[in-house]
Amino acid sequence: MVANFGSRGCGCFVVADRIALETKRVWQRSHQFIQRRCSHHSHRRSAYRFLLRCTLFWKNFLAQARVQFFFDVLLVTWLVWITGNVTSPYAALYIVIIAISSLFVGPRGAMITSVGSAVAFSACALAAITGVGPASVRITSATSVIEAIQTVGLSDVSFMVVGLLAAKLAERQVRSDVRLAEATRSLANLRALHERIVESIRSGVITTDLHGRIYTFNAAAEEITGYKLQDVRDHDASIFFGDMTRQIADSMNAAANGKVSPRFQADCLTPNGWALRLGFSIAPLFAESGETSGMVITFQDLTDIRVLEETSRRQDRMAAVGRLAVEIRWPLCAAPFRCCAVKWTVTASMRS
Repeated sequence: MVANFGSRGCGCFVVADRIALETKRVWQRSHQFIQRRCSHHSHRRSAYRFLLRCTLFWKNFLAQARVQFFFDVLLVTWLVWITGNVTSPYAALYIVIIAISSLFVGPRGAMITSVGSAVAFSACALAAITGVGPASVRITSATSVIEAIQTVGLSDVSFMVVGLLAAKLAERQVRSDVRLAEATRSLANLRALHERIVESIRSGVITTDLHGRIYTFNAAAEEITGYKLQDVRDHDASIFFGDMTRQIADSMNAAANGKVSPRFQADCLTPNGWALRLGFSIAPLFAESGETSGMVITFQDLTDIRVLEETSRRQDRMAAVGRLAVEIRWPLCAAPFRCCAVKWTVTASMRS
């Protein structure tokens, strides 16, 4: 058993050494090939730099991705061609390109990439079978040709299957993105509508948490009180309505019993020192779970109404005083006429 284990271990080391040597050989050949091409075609480097600079100013990112994947397939095909053709380990990079293409160019692009990978790999194998290319990659024996055909067929099927799966996942992702965008847009429109409604209300609206700290303050509230939202955020609502312990308890009891929320009044001072009379009501603010998460306070400026009421009461008092004066003055004015009437009656009786 120990000997078997040792033989297996030696076999693993031998395979690892062979892989390392093969990788080193491929790297050396690739490096030599690149140096030879660069020395013979130095003008291509300037052309590549020019294309790279043009890409920086090319804002069509979808077209850039398509071009990039096209050159990726060509690069992998070249690696496969110089590293053993059909038996090259770099053929697995086609699958990586197909999977990544589904993230950038969509379902259709993933299918086109898979078809292009299969065509490129099949072209390499066909060139090797027909004797095109260097002698190291040619396939001459009938057994090798059959194995090459089987390998190419299996690889092409795997490329197509991966392409179909990637396209399906990309299509599902696109649908999810569309639904998410629609939901986000609908939520944003609904939120904007609610904000416009709240801002259009001529009554002041304040929302607080359960501790009475303010976190929303509409435009009407700013206009009535003279304070801005940034000045009163996280402050207690008692700065406007005083101690509201009793009012909150009464309002919560009314809401729990299904009754109309009672109205209250309080005096408030503006930043300029003007005294306001505010009429307000308190309602509970419910969360999505149905629990009470805060309070909604709606209020109106009753200062003008209070002035009118005082003016009306003053006028009523003045009218009452006037009526009393008339009633007091009327008997005094009627006394001389009454004396004349009595005198005339006495004189008439004496003559008779």
